[in-house]
Amino acid sequence: MDEQDVPDRRLAAIYLEATFLHEQALAACMEELGDSANLADPTARALVHRALLHAERAAACAADAANTAESAEAVAVAKRSLVIGRLSVLALRGLLGEEHV
Repeated sequence: MDEQDVPDRRLAAIYLEATFLHEQALAACMEELGDSANLADPTARALVHRALLHAERAAACAADAANTAESAEAVAVAKRSLVIGRLSVLALRGLLGEEHV
């Protein structure tokens, strides 16, 4: 099955679900990291990198959902997730000392 064979409404739902799952994975990484992360610790740094990966994927899925959603409500949910994903990416990159965008 090709992406073009799936109705936009269904694609948007798939992208929104993927966004949600990546947001959950991001939250799990941050929960595991705890409040006082020592980025000198390789395990903590790896968790932040993994969280960044999930934040990037969540933002990408949310952007796809916003572009394919048909209802105003679905577009609003996707855009909210997109903003949260982008902010998470910026915050995690800043935490890691990465300046590229």
